[in-house]
Amino acid sequence: MNFFDWCREHSVLPGSKLGKAIEYSLKYESTFRTILEDGNLVLSNNLAERAIKIIGNREKELVILPKFLKEHNLVLL
Repeated sequence: MNFFDWCREHSVLPGSKLGKAIEYSLKYESTFRTILEDGNLVLSNNLAERAIKIIGNREKELVILPKFLKEHNLVLL
């Protein structure tokens, strides 16, 4: 039995924190499976958010962007 089977088999109050977590897990099951099957995919988007924040800030911080992108092997599209 895997995690998603376990979620389907257990009944909890839908409005409870556990109920919301299970509902969320099942709603995005295919996405989670893809991420779990491919170890190269990252679940967090913190690096992307930081890059966007740097772009949105003042000019002096834009000087940091190329170095940040290179250090994290990122490319802006």
